[in-house]
Amino acid sequence: MKSLTNILRRSHLSPRDRVIALVHNNAQKEKTGKNILSESEVRSISELWTPKNNEEVRQFNKYIALMNLESTMYMEAYMYRMESENALLRAQRVIDYMKTLSTFEDFMKYDKFKEYISDHECITFLIENTYLEIFDEDTDLKHLPQESLDDSLIISGSTLYTSKEDLVCIKEFREQIQALIPIVRLILFIRKYTNPLQHLATVNGFVSLAQDFSKIFDIDLYQKYLEHKDDYETQIAMLNMNILQLLKKFGDCFYDNARWHYQIGIHINSFLFEMNEELKTEKVINKYREKMKKNML
Repeated sequence: MKSLTNILRRSHLSPRDRVIALVHNNAQKEKTGKNILSESEVRSISELWTPKNNEEVRQFNKYIALMNLESTMYMEAYMYRMESENALLRAQRVIDYMKTLSTFEDFMKYDKFKEYISDHECITFLIENTYLEIFDEDTDLKHLPQESLDDSLIISGSTLYTSKEDLVCIKEFREQIQALIPIVRLILFIRKYTNPLQHLATVNGFVSLAQDFSKIFDIDLYQKYLEHKDDYETQIAMLNMNILQLLKKFGDCFYDNARWHYQIGIHINSFLFEMNEELKTEKVINKYREKMKKNML
């Protein structure tokens, strides 16, 4: 990173040097509340100088436009983060309420998102991500297609749900699928309308852009964007923890009361928001990337 002092000691400042000095000054003001440069120095660097030729004018305007673009991008990134976190907090409040429910009937009644997520979507998700574990005494299940999971044998949810056989385990499996629909409908609603993983990908996109701006101006401009990323990742981690607690409450309500003999198994990661999942960013990232490229010409 260039020293601002060393830049200012030069007998001739290039247009890029002049804008770098302004960016460093603005960054220091954001960080400490104090400018590095006096008002007269800022005017001398930005206004009271005579370009040698049209190319210097073009270069100065180019870097000024890039400086302003980064400033606008930061404000949009900040607003985007606030909106994303508020959406997650609203989802957290719904989960918190569902965690207060204590009976099967309460869970089935609290199904608030039917308008947005169909039963078909919920059941499709559930049969793809659930199973029953097979034990030695389950002789009636031995002839059904089996899969390995860790050290156990299981029958997939899709096999069980579509089976025509009249078995207690299949009946209980289907009942548990129905009981899980309100929880899954909420998770799918969050995934579809809050979309925290795409929001995280977009926050990461802002970080990547900020790194590019940092290289242009030879200063760390992306640390403040990393703080946005860290805060949002914390919010997603809290969301996942809340979902796990809700699923535990589901188990405590139903299995401790021996409503079902056969306990459904779930592929837990499918119910959570895995932050290592790669998703496309929203269009706002491409918008700033294209503007940056255009200004760099």
